[in-house]
Amino acid sequence: MGGIDQAMKTKLQNKILCLTMCLLILLANIHAVKCLAILNEYADRIFVCYPKDGASASALGQLQENDKGERFSEAALWKSAGEVKVSAENTGRGKKAGLYQIQGQPGAVFGNGCVCGRYFTEEESAACMLDQGLARELFGSEKVSGMEVEANGKIYQVTGILKGNLSVCAVPAGENTGFDGAAVRKQKAAQSSAQAFSLVETVLGSTDGQKVDGQLYFMTAILFYTLVFSFMLSAAGIAALKRGGFLPVCIFGICISASIWGVISGVKIAAPGVDYLPTYWSDPDFFGRIFREKAAQIQSLAAHQEFFAWQEMLHAWVQSIGAGIFAGMIFGILASYIRPRREGGFIKEEASSHRV
Repeated sequence: MGGIDQAMKTKLQNKILCLTMCLLILLANIHAVKCLAILNEYADRIFVCYPKDGASASALGQLQENDKGERFSEAALWKSAGEVKVSAENTGRGKKAGLYQIQGQPGAVFGNGCVCGRYFTEEESAACMLDQGLARELFGSEKVSGMEVEANGKIYQVTGILKGNLSVCAVPAGENTGFDGAAVRKQKAAQSSAQAFSLVETVLGSTDGQKVDGQLYFMTAILFYTLVFSFMLSAAGIAALKRGGFLPVCIFGICISASIWGVISGVKIAAPGVDYLPTYWSDPDFFGRIFREKAAQIQSLAAHQEFFAWQEMLHAWVQSIGAGIFAGMIFGILASYIRPRREGGFIKEEASSHRV
């Protein structure tokens, strides 16, 4: 009886291990999909940084006039005015915060980052937006639209609250302001980022400063995720085929078909476009240059993140890649564990060696 009890205990342990690993894979995939959804929100945005006051106030009008809404749905310039004390008179609280002057549409800079209230418009001169951390410091709440704050000796009315805890206060830019960067939102995420950067630099001037391309992060993350997911499906199909029989062959066919469909769908969703195809296929160094250029952009963003939107994008990208790697590793362990019975597993069943 002892041998039977031990065999049942071993089988139960095996099932618990398998279920645990399957659950971990499922959770990793859910987290990866959540991160990809965040990256998708930024896939249509690009940012270009300039030396201090390197972009003129008239450049935005020229950019909008030259583009005529064909490529960009939103455009804005920003300037970092450094840290200033922002205070709320009705609570008596004050805190130093990064002051940003914005010309154009703030949504181009902050993305879908307005969690409460609204963005100020170009016609408003005494409006501002606070991020969540600063709003809580000054008012103890995020629902403070319509309240007033003082910054740089001027009174501003809060129109909206931005995501993040970086202590940021954004206000409309004054006349003759020089700007540190530009942000635009493409009409479609799949549009060429290279052409978008080229148009911005044509109007504002070329720069060796930081460039942030939202499409790069979404595209690489979705491609990596679909490749890992397709690999897991293919491995599962091959493992089923080794067992032999009609049903395993059917499972193999379904898994391989789903794997191929996943890769094709991933490429379609990622939409790398002409930016990642050489003009002449005789250019052997094209993909090497693309890799070096994009790797430099990612390293630059990792070293400097101006806004919470940039932080959120980078963190979502890192976590989506990490979730894919984690899911692949756990699947590899699971695949090596669930083998044909004659090969055993991590926990060997020894019931056959016992007699009742």
